[in-house]
Amino acid sequence: ALAEGRYTLRLDVVDAKDKKILSDMTLTINDKPLKLKQDGRGVVAMVTAQFATRDVPASATWEFAFRFVRLVSPAQHGSTDARMLAIRLRTLQLVRQT
Repeated sequence: ALAEGRYTLRLDVVDAKDKKILSDMTLTINDKPLKLKQDGRGVVAMVTAQFATRDVPASATWEFAFRFVRLVSPAQHGSTDARMLAIRLRTLQLVRQT
C-alpha cells in the first residue's frame, strides 16, 4: 500500500504504436480512473496524473491498470513479431509530494 499523501505519476512514453492508442489510453488505480494530462503529440509524450491516497479505494495491494482502445502487432507491418502492443515506456515514476 502507498503511504498516505498526494502523488504524481509520470509516464515517459517513447512510442505509441498508433496515435489514437495514446490519446484514448485510460489508467486506473484500484479501479479508480485517473485524470491524465498529456504533454506532447502523436506517438511520443509525457503523461502525468495526480491523485491523493484518501481518494483511492484502499487495498493491501495497490494496482495500476492501463486500458487501450486498440493494440497493434508488428506483424501487421511485415515483422515476424506477433505480439500485440500499445505503448513503450522509457520510465514510470511515482513521486510522493511533500
